[in-house]
Amino acid sequence: MNTTTTRDGAVDVARAPEDRLPAVVALSNRGDPRGDERDPADPPTMDPERLRALADAHRAGFRVEQPDAVALNTPYLGSQEIRAAGARFRELADQAVEAALELDAVQAEFRREYLLGADAVSELHRPGTEWIREDPAQVRAVAEASRRSWDLYRAL
Repeated sequence: MNTTTTRDGAVDVARAPEDRLPAVVALSNRGDPRGDERDPADPPTMDPERLRALADAHRAGFRVEQPDAVALNTPYLGSQEIRAAGARFRELADQAVEAALELDAVQAEFRREYLLGADAVSELHRPGTEWIREDPAQVRAVAEASRRSWDLYRAL
């Protein structure tokens, strides 16, 4: 979340601007904000062009109006899991070419406020110790947007 908790359980303390997620999702491949290589010693785990295409598919699939609602490598570059997968895929590069495969690893870090919806976030902003009431309609909407996004990406 773009907020953290207080002693009374309210999740309502704003994170520092550099630690805040975009409105919907951050897609990370260990690259720069365009997905391009930022450090030769830490290469991208997903081809930058494919990462940008995936971001465009998410913008369309989640029907966002602001392009920065889906960001690349901001605020996170990607975790250990994609680093390990990226290394493994680089080891398999020759075999992948022979098999006509493109192997990529990407981290999708969704903003929890977006996933939970406004009512649940309002609950979390109040003191307490219980978990929010989940909204089945919100869960369905996020699942459908995810499916649309990946369907659009696969159709490219």
